[in-house]
Amino acid sequence: MLNIQIGLNVIFQLFNSRIITIPPFLCTIIQDYVQKLYDYEPSDRLFPVTKYYLHHEMDRGCKKSKVKRIRIHDLRHSHASLLIEMGFSPLLISERLGHENIQTITNIFPSVSKQAWRSGTKTETIK
Repeated sequence: MLNIQIGLNVIFQLFNSRIITIPPFLCTIIQDYVQKLYDYEPSDRLFPVTKYYLHHEMDRGCKKSKVKRIRIHDLRHSHASLLIEMGFSPLLISERLGHENIQTITNIFPSVSKQAWRSGTKTETIK
């Protein structure tokens, strides 16, 4: 079930799974989008996009922009890398990505030194 709440903390929850924080402007866009959907049920997919479609669009965009194609899943790694560079703590990054424990993120990014992880001082919610 899709649950979007606007307030001091904007959260996005899908099917009672992971809750992530999103900026209020994005929450508003999603709410407007849902209102325009015809015959939408909360149990339906919010974006009816197939894996094939994502691959096709990634190929098309990479060809047009002449950049190296990466896997769709690699976007998660890029997101995590950006958060690391921004100084967020491994705990918050692990929660954001839905990992069950913090060790997962430190194992995926072994090149990040322990000192760099310790300097991850941003502990506020990732927005």
